[in-house]
Amino acid sequence: MRTTLASAVSHDGGGMLHGPLPWFLLAVALILVCIVIALRWRAAQKRTTPYRKSAKADRDDALRLLRARLATGGISQEEFDRLLHAVANEQEERLRRPKG
Repeated sequence: MRTTLASAVSHDGGGMLHGPLPWFLLAVALILVCIVIALRWRAAQKRTTPYRKSAKADRDDALRLLRARLATGGISQEEFDRLLHAVANEQEERLRRPKG
């Protein structure tokens, strides 16, 4: 009986590339890639978001203070209108300024 190399190799799925290990490693690699992408996206969002939130918060705080001063009689209606206009113009000025 003559034995060839092809008949000597077992093809019962016991090889390294035929079992569940490659699929498991592929799944782990895909999960890691997704985590890296999500972390980078979140970091990019954190870099851009605080500027927008802080500008809106500053304007809201200024308006709240102006209304409180008007209500307590600290400023007149004319002064309130002038300051309100100044706050609105500063907000527009911030939007026109180039980032840098």
